[in-house]
Amino acid sequence: MSAVVKAILGEGRVLRLLHGTSSAALPGIRVSGLKSPCLTDHQKSAEYYAQEAVEELGGEPVILAVVVDTAYLQADYHSFEEPLSFIYNKYAGDEDTWFAMLEAGDEISWPKDRDDWQTSLKIVGSVRYDGNIHPDRIKSV
Repeated sequence: MSAVVKAILGEGRVLRLLHGTSSAALPGIRVSGLKSPCLTDHQKSAEYYAQEAVEELGGEPVILAVVVDTAYLQADYHSFEEPLSFIYNKYAGDEDTWFAMLEAGDEISWPKDRDDWQTSLKIVGSVRYDGNIHPDRIKSV
C-alpha cells in the first residue's frame, strides 16, 4: 500500500469501488491508470459496463477494484439521466415513474450538487472520479 493511501486511510476518506472495462484497455490502464472514470459499488453494474467496453474495444470483460480518496468523488448525473434497468426497477417499474419520483424528491432525489457523491452512490450505485487513478491503486477482481 502506498504512503498516500496509508495517509488517506488514517483520515477515513477511502473507498474501494469497481470499474468495468475490457481486457483490450488493460495495457493503457497499467501504464496511465484510469482517467476520470465512472465507478460503482455494484458488481452487476461493473459487469454491464465491462460488456459495453468489450463491444466497443473487443477483448474480454474485466472488473477492476480501485481504492480512491472520497475527496475526488462526484455525483454521476449520467446514471440518473440514463439509469440501468435494474437500478430504476429497484425503485420504480419503468423510466417514466423513475423520473417522476426523482422530480417529486420524496423516495429518491437528484444529488444536491456535483459533490453529493453519497446520494449518487446510494441511489444509482455509481460515482464519477475527478482525476486520474494511479495504476498502483487498481487491481483486477
